[in-house]
Amino acid sequence: MATPEYTLKLNGKLHSARDGQTILEAAQEADVALPHDCDDGICEACRVKLMSGSIDDAGTLQKHSVLACKAKITGDCEVAWDGLAEPVEWRGRVCHFQPLANDLVELDVRFQGSPAWMTGQYFRAQWKSGLEVQFFPCFSLDRPPEFNTITFHLWPETLFDGLHRPRNPLKDGKAIKLFGPFGTSFLRFEDERLILIADAQGFTPIWSIAMAACRGQPLRPKVMLVERSLASRNELQPAFSLLNERGVRIEVFDASASDLTAHLQQMLPDLTEYDVLHAAGTHPVLKATKALANGVRATLHPIPLLDPVPCT
Repeated sequence: MATPEYTLKLNGKLHSARDGQTILEAAQEADVALPHDCDDGICEACRVKLMSGSIDDAGTLQKHSVLACKAKITGDCEVAWDGLAEPVEWRGRVCHFQPLANDLVELDVRFQGSPAWMTGQYFRAQWKSGLEVQFFPCFSLDRPPEFNTITFHLWPETLFDGLHRPRNPLKDGKAIKLFGPFGTSFLRFEDERLILIADAQGFTPIWSIAMAACRGQPLRPKVMLVERSLASRNELQPAFSLLNERGVRIEVFDASASDLTAHLQQMLPDLTEYDVLHAAGTHPVLKATKALANGVRATLHPIPLLDPVPCT
C-alpha cells in the first residue's frame, strides 16, 4: 500500500509530505531552509508554530509550537517560523581576552564581516582538537560594543574540558571559526511581561536578552530570576546593578529545591498566559520551567546549554 501524501504549508508555501515524516525531513526534501541544529530534540533551534492541521507532536507541544525534528506529519498541516539569518561559517580573531574569575572569561572576536544574530541565539565554535562548543554572543560588563566585534562570556571549567592550559586557544590574536547563528529562543518585540531565568551556567544568554530588552524595550516589565550561586558572584555584580538601575526586578532562586517547579511558582505567583519566559540552563531547570509555563499556558523560550560534542 502506498504511503499517504499530505499537503504541508511551510511559511505560506505549499509542499507535499509523506505520512510519518517529521516536519524537518519534509522541509529538507522540499529544499526549504527550516532553522535547525542538533536534529535530536535538544537544542530547540527547530521550534516552529503549528498554525493548523494534524501532527503527532512527539511530546514537544508547547502552547502552539512543536519541534520540527520530532513532530511527525499525520495529515494536512501548516507551520511557520520567524525569518532568520541562515547559519554560515564565520572566521575571526580574538582581539580581547580577559579572565573575570577562575572559571569565567570574557573575550571579543573581531570579524571581517558582521555576523547577523538575534539576542539569545548561539554560535558553535570548532577547535582543531575536534570539539564543538556553544558560544552565546552577549555584552561586555564594562566596555561599549565595537564594530564587527562580538563579545562572549565563557565558563571554561564546566564547558571546555581544561581550556586553561599553557597554550590557551583563546588568547589575543588567535584565529577562531564559528558556525551560526542557531536557535529560536531569541528576544522578540512583544508587550507581555518578560521573565528571565538563569541557573549557574545560564548567565550569558539571559544577561544579553535582559540588556537588549532594557535598551530596545525600556517600558516592558521585566523580572530576572537568577540561581543563588550565580547571584553571589562578585564579578557579576556590575551586571546585576546595571539591570536593577534600568528597572529589572531581580530575584534569587534555589536550583536545589526539592520541588523546583513549586519553588519557582512561589516566586512568580502572578504568572499568567500573557507572560513570556526565557530560561537558560541545565535540564532540571528547563524541565521545571516548562512545567511552570505549561501550568498557566505562558509562552516559554527555553535555551538549553549543550555539552561539548566531537566535530563530525
